[in-house]
Amino acid sequence: MGWNSSYTDEELAELDFVPLMDERDGTEIAMVDRMSMQPKAMPGDYNSSIPGIEAFRDPSSIYGARDVFQNVHFDYNSNILKGDRNLDIAFRVADYLKKNPNTYIFVEGHCDERGPESYNLALGLRRSNAIRNLLMQQGANGEHIFTISYGKERPLNRSSSDDAWAMNRRVEFKIYNR
Repeated sequence: MGWNSSYTDEELAELDFVPLMDERDGTEIAMVDRMSMQPKAMPGDYNSSIPGIEAFRDPSSIYGARDVFQNVHFDYNSNILKGDRNLDIAFRVADYLKKNPNTYIFVEGHCDERGPESYNLALGLRRSNAIRNLLMQQGANGEHIFTISYGKERPLNRSSSDDAWAMNRRVEFKIYNR
């Protein structure tokens, strides 16, 4: 992926996302650089028709969702989505959400063990918001997509190695069907 040079520096400064070019087909991929607006109704809130995060399930336990909702991985200290595999996952998730309008998801941002807790919580949120914005750009209903960051608190691999850290720098999905 490369920068979309059709924008001036002044235009980029006013955008809520950094436009990138998908080199496979030339389409823009929006990557958020700051927090996006969250949905009006939050899960678990008083009078919300959407239950709290504890009611959202791992998609691997839901037929038809297990092959769609796979982990998306990030480079060290980055919230930029890179690689065909990660883009394909995001596009499949967006398609699934468009075809299943009663589906709600949590996008969970995770980091590796390096860095202070507060920094990793912020980075995890930037990662989850980047995916949320990409899903919305692809036509998914933003009112059905919620974000949360766990920072470095929920590693998949507790080893201290490059492979473990790469595995832990991710976004995971939790799903709820109404």
